[in-house]
Amino acid sequence: MAILGLNKDILKRITKELGLQTAIDKLPLDVASTIQPVLISNPERVCDIVKDRTGSGAIYTTPTNADFYLTGLSISSTSKDLAAIDFDSIYGAIASGTVVTLLGIQISSDALTTSSESLSKTINPPILMKRGVIISADINSSAGHSTLTGYTVED
Repeated sequence: MAILGLNKDILKRITKELGLQTAIDKLPLDVASTIQPVLISNPERVCDIVKDRTGSGAIYTTPTNADFYLTGLSISSTSKDLAAIDFDSIYGAIASGTVVTLLGIQISSDALTTSSESLSKTINPPILMKRGVIISADINSSAGHSTLTGYTVED
């Protein structure tokens, strides 16, 4: 059954977008005659992945069955060490497989003060990460917290 000469894939998408159940609902003919299918070439993506971690270790493991696009990172650190210079970072493998530091922060303190620093980065355009890899935080300061945001696109 073709409505307005639409192919099956477009018809399925229209019924899905309208929330119609083909066993119960029928596509209204008056609406069907005025539907203008369009292709959105650059859709707004909703960041459905938000992960955070306190201290060092894995923040997020990218899926093996979908592409993960990294859209934002933040890191905050506090140093209470005596005359210390600490470097805290978030790292992971990009699509080519190269492991890179995605965000880093240096923090220094002396014997009398506690120092705190924070840094956030919005990534536009998003970075495609390698499938099935761990995005990790390496926290060397006394206390550190990291967050990442992104979205997945299934095959």
